[in-house]
Amino acid sequence: REERGCDPKLEVKMHAPPRCLPLSDEKLALLLEFAPIAMRVVYERSLVDVQRHAKLHGYSLLFAEVNGTATRPAFCLLGCSRRKRVVLAVRGTRDLSDMIIDA
Repeated sequence: REERGCDPKLEVKMHAPPRCLPLSDEKLALLLEFAPIAMRVVYERSLVDVQRHAKLHGYSLLFAEVNGTATRPAFCLLGCSRRKRVVLAVRGTRDLSDMIIDA
């Protein structure tokens, strides 16, 4: 809200072309496909939960390390033979305890 001040339409103006290009339907579909993996699957604390959530989104668990450390973050490698796609998702900072590990 700082930059908008008294102009509520400033945010719309700031994101209008040519500054921000419109998002194609294909790119939006990819983002929506990968979002649950990046936001949920990689943060599961057990291999069974990673596998279960990956399967819900059409992926199979290929490999995972769910117990990350400060020098080796947790990650999962997922594959989808139907889409012919492999996804490597690396866990980032999720909560306060992760921030302590990150520091």
